[in-house]
Amino acid sequence: MTPQNYNVIIARRADGMLLSHTEFLIRVSPVAARRLLSDFRKTAKRLAENPFQFPFADELDAPGIPPETYRKCLFEDRYKALS
Repeated sequence: MTPQNYNVIIARRADGMLLSHTEFLIRVSPVAARRLLSDFRKTAKRLAENPFQFPFADELDAPGIPPETYRKCLFEDRYKALS
């Protein structure tokens, strides 16, 4: 039996933010930029394979978002992906 994969959809705003962070890092440290993109790809793959392995993002206290709706995955020590 093959494992089920989930679709990972990257919001336009998040994609733009990731791109601008990467462009900044390329100017400062190409190694850090490659590490950021590599870690992001690994995170996206882990989310696609099993988003349920991550804890709920309970710190999201926004109107209209019920608790225990989104899960969070930290990567590269300072970025957060939500699923």
